[in-house]
Amino acid sequence: MFRSRSPETLPERLICDTGRMLVVPLPKNLSELVSDATRDRTLLETDLQRLESESPSNYGDVRRQLAEYAGSLNKKSLYYELYCPLIFHQYVVGYLYLMQGKSGKALSQEVVEYVNEFAKVLVYSLNLNGYFEVREELPAYQDSELVDMSATGALFTQAASGPPITLYSQLQLKIKLESRVLETRARVMRKFKDRERVYLGVRFTGLADPDFQELHKRLYGTTYEPDKLNVGLDENEQKHGY
Repeated sequence: MFRSRSPETLPERLICDTGRMLVVPLPKNLSELVSDATRDRTLLETDLQRLESESPSNYGDVRRQLAEYAGSLNKKSLYYELYCPLIFHQYVVGYLYLMQGKSGKALSQEVVEYVNEFAKVLVYSLNLNGYFEVREELPAYQDSELVDMSATGALFTQAASGPPITLYSQLQLKIKLESRVLETRARVMRKFKDRERVYLGVRFTGLADPDFQELHKRLYGTTYEPDKLNVGLDENEQKHGY
């Protein structure tokens, strides 16, 4: 889980940046091993090609790097590795790791589909059992600085000496506009830090509809028109279409 650490290896960075399942080495018939529903959540050869062209600074040589990484599996007597991201509110919070020794069977569609479904069940169970809840109450803090904001979340920073806010904490935020103050709950979904400051990415979870419309108008110059298709989104997303 990425609660106490950041992605480090190439497979970890890939699944975090894309939110998709990764198999190493990449089977030539991988597109045939996934169902239509799973295909959009799996890194295929075409996805890697697109990463190389769209993100050359980070993944300009990713296929060669993955091939080298796959070569290291031989020294470990491994047939393949599978990394399946655990996604909570559209953020990768960890992953399932599956490995197969050389004496085992080749990757099958049944394995791919089972791991993908189990990942969803695991995230649901973790949420149901309070894994993402942080119940410690901290005093009000006034010295945070806004870095970026959308209608559904924000990135802000505070001094490293500020209150110790952890991942998945629930915050009570006040957004001060010229004429009014908007209040909302927010969940911490990303945390970065350097020597002097901490950066927190939060997702609004309790913004009232009138306040959401006001914030949307201030940010984008127009009120929000919800889509009709909101299947599969949580309650807050259904109301605001995100």
